[in-house]
Amino acid sequence: MLKAALTSVLGSTARVDRRWIRAVCNQLRSRATPTIFDVGAHVGSIAFKMARRHPQARVHAIEASPATATTLAARCKRHSRVTAYNLAVSDTDGHLFVESEALSQTNRVFSRSEHASQSGHASRRSVACRTIDGLMAELNCPFIDFLKIDTEGHELLVLGGARSALESQAIDLMLIEGTFNLRRSPHTDALSLMALLRPLGYDVLDIYNYGIGRFVRGAAYSNILFGLRTSPRRIPSHAPPVGPA
Repeated sequence: MLKAALTSVLGSTARVDRRWIRAVCNQLRSRATPTIFDVGAHVGSIAFKMARRHPQARVHAIEASPATATTLAARCKRHSRVTAYNLAVSDTDGHLFVESEALSQTNRVFSRSEHASQSGHASRRSVACRTIDGLMAELNCPFIDFLKIDTEGHELLVLGGARSALESQAIDLMLIEGTFNLRRSPHTDALSLMALLRPLGYDVLDIYNYGIGRFVRGAAYSNILFGLRTSPRRIPSHAPPVGPA
């Protein structure tokens, strides 16, 4: 029954599904100066798209890979409202190791113990690590309107570093990459994300299918849109969209 329900939601064919951009932009359109955190921003494609849709938004684009972050920072010079950070994000401050293949979309972060226990990691680099709670305090940011997390399996630890913000409901919308198929996927278990966030007042608003792995039966990874259960800022879902994604 669960498999059938998930199939109906996720679909069975690979497609680039960016309906979530329209859904999130529709929710942010009435907010004067929305704050957006893009954790795992890569070269900023989503960060810049959100900035264009919301001219008064403050967008913080955070990328762990030094090689990719260099490209991100160069692009941010043309976007005054998008700020780039070469940082990993986790549940504690410190340092982590990150794969640094130039412009790869699958670079992952590793703890010191993981890094030490594995071989063949010449491309990894040490990078400073911060928590969401710490960044919010440092940036004098009391509320995040939209938080996107795409960290190739590190999502639960990113949320662990946002515990204070989540408990005080200082984050409204979150788009988090996860998977319903753990057998051949390095991504975070979607059900674990739900189990963590639901007691904190966050429900699943929608699930968007992004990828089908070559040898994976079903969705290899999906983007799950979470939102505060009782958000005073939420626009009814039947409101007209702001335009095509």
